[in-house]
Amino acid sequence: MKRVLIVNSNSINIGNATGITLQSILGRLNPENLMELYWNKSACLNGNVKLKSIVLEYAPLSLAALISNSKGKKISKKIKTDINSSDFREHGNRKILSYIRQFISLQTDLSKVKLTRKNLEEIMAFNPEVIYTLGGGVASLKMSYSLSLKLNIPVVIHFMDNWRHCIQWEDNPLLAHYKRQLRKYCNLCYTRSRECIAISPQMAQVYTKETGVHHSTLMNSVNVDEFYCEPRKKDGVFKFVYAGGLHLGREKGLYEIGKAIHKAAENKGISAELLIYTSPENIEVYKDVFKELPEVKFAESVPHNEIKKVLSDADFLVHTESDALIGNGFFKYSISTKIPEYLSSGRPVLFYGPSDIYLYEFLNKFGVAITASDKNILYDRIVDMLDGKYDAMPEKAYFYAKEHFDTSIAVETVYSILDNPNLSL
Repeated sequence: MKRVLIVNSNSINIGNATGITLQSILGRLNPENLMELYWNKSACLNGNVKLKSIVLEYAPLSLAALISNSKGKKISKKIKTDINSSDFREHGNRKILSYIRQFISLQTDLSKVKLTRKNLEEIMAFNPEVIYTLGGGVASLKMSYSLSLKLNIPVVIHFMDNWRHCIQWEDNPLLAHYKRQLRKYCNLCYTRSRECIAISPQMAQVYTKETGVHHSTLMNSVNVDEFYCEPRKKDGVFKFVYAGGLHLGREKGLYEIGKAIHKAAENKGISAELLIYTSPENIEVYKDVFKELPEVKFAESVPHNEIKKVLSDADFLVHTESDALIGNGFFKYSISTKIPEYLSSGRPVLFYGPSDIYLYEFLNKFGVAITASDKNILYDRIVDMLDGKYDAMPEKAYFYAKEHFDTSIAVETVYSILDNPNLSL
């Protein structure tokens, strides 16, 4: 395999969902052929992929260097606390303060990242043949482009969200300069690309047509067999489980699911519950929303290596998205990282959300999950689930996951792209 230089703000061993995905793929490649550059030192590294790593520094007088020191962290925390305070909400200042915090957060990405002579010597000694980056930020794109020119090697961008068209905070008027810089360096990286990677078939098709650079599809991957669960022993309670954040309006969807479960359980004279695994912060903020629904219970989220225990204790798994995603182009082609895990589990999966987002269309098209886009349909679907009408669906979902989401497929795809002789400039 070609020698690959990975350029991102975070190490691939970071403990978030993106890191877990990268570890499952890149961790199966020959570590001798991998080297990473990253510069976010504050993130917790839980992964165990063994590869050469170079940790870069921000220029000493940059905004990023200032914010990363102890005083800067206190200021950032104070702004975040103020945003969530009732006083700011009451006086209508929450949105303005959010804009300011978003602006400061992304200004750090415009700060200069130093590449010392020693760093460059280490890179030259490694002698990379291709650069791999998630992009998504100015610094990583700028560094990838600069090194591509210096080393005369191609860049492969792996798009996990639609940031090329729309950043997550697209409506923030303070970020116009940032967006120009992001798109400028993305386009420059395309001049050094022969092949890129997209998170869904729809994104791959659109991006290929727009740029003239071929994009292969690589959906979020999991070890499918590791997530498969044997049927749960019946105990008289039908258990619905959601595992994840309640941000982006998901608490509204979960509330409607909870209401439908409550109504169905009452009408059928059965016991049921919706167990929500989420962060302690989310529990504190959102638990009162569900206080009138005795079927809804909360539990603290578990480490990723324990998620199978959560899935195995469920009869049904649920996921939801809100109308907020319709106007947010950042998520236009996204598939939640938990979907492959759910489809692999051997449990019926219920999705409740807008019918005109990609995830709904995807699940409907391949018939691997139960979908509902309004409250009446949601109730009917839950009644049908309780009646066992979808008991055959998990098998179909499992085999679809095995064919499209399994880590072995992802590794094969990445290997073929990075080792492609036609990548050469």
